[in-house]
Amino acid sequence: MEELVSKINGLKKKLEKHPLHNDVKKMELCEEYAEKFKVNYFFLEECKNFSSVVISYSLQLSEEIENTISEFKKLNKIDQLSELKKHKKVLRKLNYCSATEVVDMKGRIACELSR
Repeated sequence: MEELVSKINGLKKKLEKHPLHNDVKKMELCEEYAEKFKVNYFFLEECKNFSSVVISYSLQLSEEIENTISEFKKLNKIDQLSELKKHKKVLRKLNYCSATEVVDMKGRIACELSR
């Protein structure tokens, strides 16, 4: 689980650190570059394509983050379920609950005493 949390945080940082993530001057920068080095029209079209690639890349990272979070939640539920089963087993062994998993009087008294 710690591995998934670190993966989530890493993906978020990677998305935020991308230089074009929040840059509103992407096209202006491409045009300045084209003028400075007298690059042809093809380069400007590539810049436009690059913008769409960056957007799709950020969407892909966001989707990957969401998938990792949902995977983390699934693993957490499974872990809690196995822990619950272990608790029930202990209660049955100590005769604090019945076979139908209903807490008996002995179990209720033990609960009150442990508080």
